[in-house]
Amino acid sequence: MDREKVIKGLERFIRDFKPFCGNKADWQRVEDTLALLKAQEPRVMTLEEYKALAEKPKKERDPVWEEWSDMESTWAIPNQAYGGYGTSWRCWTSRPTDEQREKEPWNG
Repeated sequence: MDREKVIKGLERFIRDFKPFCGNKADWQRVEDTLALLKAQEPRVMTLEEYKALAEKPKKERDPVWEEWSDMESTWAIPNQAYGGYGTSWRCWTSRPTDEQREKEPWNG
């Protein structure tokens, strides 16, 4: 299932039908669902987020999408090497599309 299509569908549903329905609790659940889906969108991690993950015990580290400016990108387990973060390599919360990667500027 394509998350972006689901997000757009929920946004359209809220826009088109919320004005006609008055039950706030039901609409809050739909809006909360939309917010959760949007939070799962791939995004570049801050160095602080990456460090917090890398400093956990190894068995507790979740894989991240590691993107290099001059190498192939891949899933990786964070480690405690931070040099060049944001300029020669960066990590995403989940695998981005090529369009998302190209759109996101590098620091530096």
